[in-house]
This record gives sequence, structure tokens and C-alpha cells, in this order.
Amino acid sequence: GPVTSDAKTAQLLSIELLRYASDVLAVPPLSTEAILAAALFVKEAVKLDPGNVEIAHKQLLIAILTEEEEYIDQAVRHLLELTPGDQVAQLRRLVMAVDQFNVAEERIQAYEFLLQTSNMDELGPVISSRLAFNLAMLYRQTGNRDGFARLLGESMTLDPFYAEAMAVGAGYFQTRVSDPVASIELLV
Repeated sequence: GPVTSDAKTAQLLSIELLRYASDVLAVPPLSTEAILAAALFVKEAVKLDPGNVEIAHKQLLIAILTEEEEYIDQAVRHLLELTPGDQVAQLRRLVMAVDQFNVAEERIQAYEFLLQTSNMDELGPVISSRLAFNLAMLYRQTGNRDGFARLLGESMTLDPFYAEAMAVGAGYFQTRVSDPVASIELLV
């Protein structure tokens, strides 16, 4: 239906609250108080304009910063509800949220959280496969070979049509197989 003046006011206020949330986080050093204030602003913004994808995305970023599993879970679900079927957008937003962290260990924790069984059921195999691949690459960068192999294998299992994971996997696992027949089976 037509947008009422109340709805328009709510949208404008939600955008203003989103700006406050961003401003609070922009002042270094990032403190717990700033994160909590930003979370408060963005929660109110979501209440005022629950259909706004940009606000839902910002909420996910802030939720990850709070490290509160329930809040992260709620933020992921809300974002997925707003963009059902748009897996490219969902994946991009999830990765952008994780990339907010400067420290590899924090990014690893965020990916591990997203890849918990309950979240993977919600995200589906295609998105979960890409997240697992990103985590595998992070493990490779940090020198965790076991983590790399495990998550690469998981990525390949979740989505056998994910060409990038398959290419990296074939190269990696082939160098670990001395038997030529097993090597060919792996490639197939």
C-alpha cells in the first residue's frame, strides 16, 4: 500500500539511527561501550524499518562485533529472511561481516560460528560451501594444515559443483596421494 507519513518518518529515523551506529564505531579505538551503543542504535533501526536490507546487513556486522551468539544468530536469520533466494547477496554480506575483523583469529572464529550445524542448515549447502572454502584459505594463510584440509574437504562435500574448491582440492589432495590409480580416482 501507500507509504504513510508515519512509515516515512520511521524510515528516516531508522536511517539516522544507522548513521549514529556507524559514527560510534568509526571512532578509534573500538571499545566495548561503542559496540554496545551501536548495537542499541541498530536494533532500534531494525524495529523502525524491518524490511531495510542495508540496516539488516549493518546489524549483522555489529552483531558479530558483540560476539553474542544469540544476537548473531538473530541477525543472520533476519538478513536471510529479507533476501531469500539471493545467495550471491547473502554470501557477500556474510563475508563482508567477517572481513570487518583485522585479526585472522577473529575471522576464523566468525567463520567457525557461521559453520555450526544449525547455521549451515539455515544457510544451505551452496553458501556453507563457500564459507568453508574461505575458512580453509584462512587456515592455509595461518599455517594450520589440518584445518585447511578439513575445511577444504567440507567445502567440496557441501557443493561438488563449486569449481574453485574442486580445483584447489584436486591439486592439494593429489600431491598427498602416491598411488597413481587413487590419484586418478580423486580427480574423477
